[in-house]
Amino acid sequence: MTAAYDIRAATPEDLVAIREVLVTTWHATYDHVDGSEAVTRITDVWHALDVLRRQLDQPASCCLVSTTAAGEIVATSFALLQGDTINLSRIYILPEHQRRGLGAKILAASLDALPGATRITLEVSPENASAIAFYERHGFALVARTQNCGKPGSGLAALIYQKQL
Repeated sequence: MTAAYDIRAATPEDLVAIREVLVTTWHATYDHVDGSEAVTRITDVWHALDVLRRQLDQPASCCLVSTTAAGEIVATSFALLQGDTINLSRIYILPEHQRRGLGAKILAASLDALPGATRITLEVSPENASAIAFYERHGFALVARTQNCGKPGSGLAALIYQKQL
């Protein structure tokens, strides 16, 4: 089913489309939990074009996009290698492209792009049941909880999952 999708490294020319995937997916996932205004405030900060641009230039990192045969960007991931640990900051897939095997494909590509790690860790909202199920299907285990998802002081609850590689 994923044959129609290609995965490649993101470029500066992709940033607007990456932001669109992030904002659309966040609203689809969290509006019913936090409200549209709160989601807009978060995405305006976390997914601002200058933030995304800095991620592209970060050493020991991997920012990927997945495209359709027509070249439309429908998914993105970002991971950072810190010591022997990959910190997976995101895998976001437009809702209409979810549940087609694309998440597994972009997760595997992220791991391949950052060799040498012995584990991978991530944060996920406790409200995001489909993401939690996805990560658990792929061997991740809950190891901790935080009230500061994404960055210190955020006040957003998250579950911390980890997988040994």
